[in-house]
Amino acid sequence: YWGLYGIREKVDEHYLESNHGVNPNELDLLNKAGALVGSADHFNQTAATILGTGANDPNFMSVFNSHFDINNYLDYFTFQTYIQNEDWLGISWGLNNVKIWRPDTAGGKWRYVMYDTDAAFGHFGGNINQNYLSRARNPSSSNEHASIFDHALDNPQFKCHFANRYDDLINTTFQSDNFNAVSNELKESIEDALPDHINNWRGVMGPYSSGQWSTSIGIDQQYNASRIGPARQHLNTTLGLYGERQIRLDAVPSQSGEVKLNSIVPELPWDGVYHGGCPVTAKATPNWGFMFTHWYSNNSNYNNLTSDSLQVSLSSNTNLFAHFDSCQNVVSTSIQHTEKRLVPTISQELSGISYRWEYNGNTVSNDTVLYNPIDGDYRLTIRFDSCEVASEIFTVERESYSPLLFPNPAVDQLHVQFILGTQSDMNIRIFNTAGQQVWQNKRTDFVGQFNETIDVGGLVRGTYFLRVETPTEAYAERFIVI
Repeated sequence: YWGLYGIREKVDEHYLESNHGVNPNELDLLNKAGALVGSADHFNQTAATILGTGANDPNFMSVFNSHFDINNYLDYFTFQTYIQNEDWLGISWGLNNVKIWRPDTAGGKWRYVMYDTDAAFGHFGGNINQNYLSRARNPSSSNEHASIFDHALDNPQFKCHFANRYDDLINTTFQSDNFNAVSNELKESIEDALPDHINNWRGVMGPYSSGQWSTSIGIDQQYNASRIGPARQHLNTTLGLYGERQIRLDAVPSQSGEVKLNSIVPELPWDGVYHGGCPVTAKATPNWGFMFTHWYSNNSNYNNLTSDSLQVSLSSNTNLFAHFDSCQNVVSTSIQHTEKRLVPTISQELSGISYRWEYNGNTVSNDTVLYNPIDGDYRLTIRFDSCEVASEIFTVERESYSPLLFPNPAVDQLHVQFILGTQSDMNIRIFNTAGQQVWQNKRTDFVGQFNETIDVGGLVRGTYFLRVETPTEAYAERFIVI
């Protein structure tokens, strides 16, 4: 028994192929020394282009986004600076532990790979109060990666993207509840193997006891808990923000919807910390059966606004409560019978509506309008967004029923409309006045609305009869071809 092994994938072209689906023969992969695969030419040009674009240039963000995967970039620099990785980016000595890659294809963007972080969380002698945002912008060993980061943070739009994502991650990933839960789960996955591992190796290296190993994990957890406050302060001072602001989110009534804040969707009710000087975005999304109605906020600029999306400037601590109401309380629908049609009436203008018509409890159509209805009870259900709203029952009573045919007289095309309320085999036939069948169409297990056009251009001029037959019903109607 040799003890526990730490097995990792080597970050090379095959790693990128298996994890990102890229062609290993069509990519650039660089480390601190230059190209491991492909060429460094594109990155050198990228650095020159971005550093040559003024931070206040209105095109700066589009230039940056065309060269870097922005989400990867924000997360990479947030993590590295939050955990205070000293053996990275030339922080305390030469450039190290930097790998970056892109598909060598049109539009391929650069992405960083995070690895080798054992110098983080003070393990090489640092402390929670060291400002790694400042150190990453101006490391002891200058390099293009740090220069690009420093320059980008001078752009107001990039600065706020970075600040909000930094706050998003501190408010979620690095919160002690989450951090401790993940680290404890990892701890539990290997702790049964620790006694034998320690017995085999404690004469050579640590951990020297299970207690020491457990204590070390606890130290990391405490370091993270203590790191949150200074990290927020460093973000504020380094980026010239306006101080910390509390945000409280909730949905009213409970469980009626969710609120996305920047890049996160927290469980409600929720409290977080952001910074003044960079507006945050909030979007309310209803759960099934609810509609968003308005916001409640202690800030009068946002109170009672009815847009589900807001950009919120944090001048002070702010509450954002998304109010929802049941769909039936907000929207109603009913059925109107006019000119041999059943048409929907909806209480307010909506988009993206789907329709379901029921006849005597059976679905007969998903069309907007129901044509030529037969006797019976109808219900309309509309669906839109997160809602489903049904009408009251509407009863149709007619003295007689026949297929609706138009135009009549017809020239080339005859439109046919009728409804069958019970699923059955159906035969549609056309006869001339001599009783000869001149056209036929059979359907198996048909139910619902028939609303189709028949080509009658091949029929000679004269009078015809269209007959619809099922095993239990038969309808007929006369038409003329001219």
